[in-house]
Amino acid sequence: LTKQKVKKYIIPFLVFCSVFIAYLYSRSITRYYRDFESFITVILWLCVECIPVYYYIAALISSKISKSAG
Repeated sequence: LTKQKVKKYIIPFLVFCSVFIAYLYSRSITRYYRDFESFITVILWLCVECIPVYYYIAALISSKISKSAG
C-alpha cells in the first residue's frame, strides 16, 4: 500500500473508533469517570503529553553524537 492508500483507510478507521468509544462512554457516564480518573490513566496521558519533550531530547542527543563524530 502506498501512503495515500493507507491514509484513505486509516483515517476513517480512527474516526470510527473514536466515535464508537464516545458512544459507549455516553451510555455509562460513571464508567467514563471511573476509567479516566484512575492513576494509570493520568500517568499514561502525562507520558503522551511529553512526546515533544522526548523528540527534543532525542534531537539533542543526536546533535551531540554527530558533532563528536564529525
